[in-house]
Amino acid sequence: MRTLLAIFGIVTICLAPAAAAKQDPFVINVIDPLTGSSAYLGNQLHTVIQLYEQVANQQGGINGQPVHFNFFDDESQPLIAVQLLHQLADQHVAVVLGPDSQAECRAVLPFTAHGPVVYCFTPGIVPPPGYLFAAGADITHTEHVLLKYAHDSGAKRLALLVENDATGQGSDKLLPITLAKPDLAGMNVVAYEHFDPSSISVAAQVAAIKAANPDYLYISATGTPFQTVMRGIVDGGLDVPIVTSSANMDLKTLAPFGTTMPRIGFNAPPFWDDRTGQSGPLKTVVTEYRNAFKTTNVVPSPNDEFGWDTASIYVAAFRKLGTNATADQVHAFIEGLHDFPGLGGLYDFRTGNQHGLGETNVIVVQYDPVHQRFFAVSKPGGAPL
Repeated sequence: MRTLLAIFGIVTICLAPAAAAKQDPFVINVIDPLTGSSAYLGNQLHTVIQLYEQVANQQGGINGQPVHFNFFDDESQPLIAVQLLHQLADQHVAVVLGPDSQAECRAVLPFTAHGPVVYCFTPGIVPPPGYLFAAGADITHTEHVLLKYAHDSGAKRLALLVENDATGQGSDKLLPITLAKPDLAGMNVVAYEHFDPSSISVAAQVAAIKAANPDYLYISATGTPFQTVMRGIVDGGLDVPIVTSSANMDLKTLAPFGTTMPRIGFNAPPFWDDRTGQSGPLKTVVTEYRNAFKTTNVVPSPNDEFGWDTASIYVAAFRKLGTNATADQVHAFIEGLHDFPGLGGLYDFRTGNQHGLGETNVIVVQYDPVHQRFFAVSKPGGAPL
């Protein structure tokens, strides 16, 4: 009997670590457009968050418990995003990651007044203080940085080409405000064209812009509509430098045009410049991110910060508060968060900025079509290098 008890004790001791290792993961739910018109970015974010999950678990997860990000496809439709949020809210979850687009995030915003905490993947909205946060530096900052780069590069005559969608409508409201800023004085709009997202040609708009003889072109369009614009620009022989959203920094989008496209710049987080984040608290984050991508065949993108940083902020909250934290507690944690290192830079939410980032967290990068790479052409804030 003594021998059997001793054996049982040894087996119990040996099995205890194994049982702990098989602990159920703590699940963080993600609403993401894995299909539909925004799937190109949705699938990219899916990959990024999965890579971050591996890094977080290698670091011990959440106080020893593995973390797992569980994805729900909103099919790029605001109504489905709202339905999914209601389903998750009924389960009394404290947080939700996503959704992605401006339209989807605006659709879910009214339903976040009392939680769960929602962290959207888009910089395109400027949410009021509350339970909805948004990724990246917001559009008021990114648009200004892009236009400042054009202005300081010598542009006097500016053309605008805007897609008639939720993003474009936001740009239409914001552009007059941005262009009135003192540091953009002397740059005048000489052409202002719009097009429908379903259009298969923008030849007329490109012809009108070409006739206005601009120095620079600002494009507010993403995904397939942006490709339609680029085809129109190449076919129409419009050879002026362009600035546009980082949402278009996708080799699948740009590579088909070869070396025929004009010079084109995008807003990007500072980590995209190799001279940034080489020391201090940002170095560890950037190194972990780059090492994670070395294990895949996926090409990194500046938009990776939208998934990587939002996921890491949630994990930091639960590491601090415990996995039983409520939406109120997570909300308070994020509102007080500052000097938090991410791919987007050092976050500070104490000013009521629901993005935690500003213009000093934005640079402009240029596309090199010959080598299919992006390189920094501005300092943080948009001043040309």
